[in-house]
Amino acid sequence: MRCLFLLILFVNGVTGLFAQAPDSVTVTGRIENLSVRLYRQSPAVSVSRSNILQPDEELVRPGDIQPDGRFRLTLPLLFPYEEMEFRFGNVRTTFLAAPGTVEIRLNADSLYAAEVPFRFGGTLAEVNQELARYKAYEFKNRRKTDPRKLAERVNRPPASNIPSVLMSEFMSTFDAYQRNRQVPPLLTEYQTSLARSEGAIYLYEKFLAENLSMVKGISEELMPPNDPFLTVSKAIAYDRMATYYESRVAQQTVGQGGRSVPAPLLAGLLLRYGKRIEETERSRLAEIVEKNAAQSRDMSLLNRVLNRNADTLSDIVSYESYRAQIKSAVDSTRNAYLMGRVLARSFPELSLKDIQTLYTHAAPQMSVPVVRQSLEEIYRLQAKDSASIRQVVQTMASQTSADNAYEVLPGVFVLQNWRSGKDILDEIRRMARGRLAYIITYTNAEPGTRLAALQARQLATEFSARDLLVVYLCADGGERDLWQEWVGRNRPPGLNVFSESNQAVGILTSLRAFEFPGATLMGRDGKFIKRGAPLPDKMDEVIRLIRGNL
Repeated sequence: MRCLFLLILFVNGVTGLFAQAPDSVTVTGRIENLSVRLYRQSPAVSVSRSNILQPDEELVRPGDIQPDGRFRLTLPLLFPYEEMEFRFGNVRTTFLAAPGTVEIRLNADSLYAAEVPFRFGGTLAEVNQELARYKAYEFKNRRKTDPRKLAERVNRPPASNIPSVLMSEFMSTFDAYQRNRQVPPLLTEYQTSLARSEGAIYLYEKFLAENLSMVKGISEELMPPNDPFLTVSKAIAYDRMATYYESRVAQQTVGQGGRSVPAPLLAGLLLRYGKRIEETERSRLAEIVEKNAAQSRDMSLLNRVLNRNADTLSDIVSYESYRAQIKSAVDSTRNAYLMGRVLARSFPELSLKDIQTLYTHAAPQMSVPVVRQSLEEIYRLQAKDSASIRQVVQTMASQTSADNAYEVLPGVFVLQNWRSGKDILDEIRRMARGRLAYIITYTNAEPGTRLAALQARQLATEFSARDLLVVYLCADGGERDLWQEWVGRNRPPGLNVFSESNQAVGILTSLRAFEFPGATLMGRDGKFIKRGAPLPDKMDEVIRLIRGNL
């Protein structure tokens, strides 16, 4: 499961469809007959949604449950209709959100007895109630796709039949469901959008694996620009599209050494962002920009000034270099999504200052409103917590000699140690005394492993802090400043540990976590229950393992 807390329109003629300011949906409801035991196990609900530029992450919004079982939370919307998932404990349901209020009620006494324990009200109540029934039907009746037979049908000419073949395949279960039922038209439109996206995922993966050129018109039919639904499948489909076109770009630039930033553009960037430039250099840079041309002798000047400002300009130059490659190889209708995607991917690897600089430079270039809004959402999630980051950094600076873990934000503890791996493990045992501990190990050097640590935050909404301590162990040394910003920006509830390289060997050996990411479950007595535990991308397995040992 991807830890979650958005689609691009292909043609400029329809970009105005989603150009309005972002809206929001309020999710409210009540868990009836909520027992003290169930409340203690799951004191919060959560709702997750996707962002088209980060399909491998969920955007999760937790909401505390009141003693009478009521809950309420609000989430932004960038599309007219967005697919979301509601979770309470290990019970979950998919629902469709639109501006307004979605009401969700469930009875704790029949959570695991009723086939459809959820009752919907408010916005899209009829659609969501029918969707819950369909999901129960789909779970029992979904026909497994035969890859060989589907490939034979897709390969059969003419190519113009490919969309209808794929739609027939991925709509088959819903078609059987609605054959003898009256379903809301919006539900049919939503399922049609899902089927298109699943078809696009299949097609781009097939064309990428077989190094085939996309047939004109097919992608647009499966990914129409005016589709008002945002779903997880759609975000994945656009990610597969981007992977396909990035591969084509890489093939076209093999042997060319890639494309560098044009000299006039680089001169303009130096004038705009450079800090240490002499007047004679500034004058010549201005001439290059004005004439939109540079001479061979200007290359040394450009390189000299660039090296002097590398700390400020390296990320921007890398972005512009990639933009030049994409612009030369991919039509403009796909440009905005590809550029937004590369920015969103780079943010977690950068400091807050560098994120702000890169976003300020690139955001005005985003001509497609929904891409710009999706990027802005990711940027705000990364940058909004500057006050928290400052507090974390200042607190850690004042506690450098602390022997034990200490709190830097409410519910967020850190251990920035200078001790052995054994001492780190002893401190984890001390912090977890009387409760289970789920330890996720990751590394600054690999952004994908930090994603696993972010996904582990969901456990704080699934379990009470009295029962479970989540430990986020950064075990490769690396940049301490980046780790501090990560803690302040993401505020992962539980214990955050930074281990220097010489300490990491000892603790990783004890955990037997020789690859990143890794996970371990420790018992209430401090003994290991399971080394090599399921990772947070298989959250259902993690939850079952923890519940089975409470």
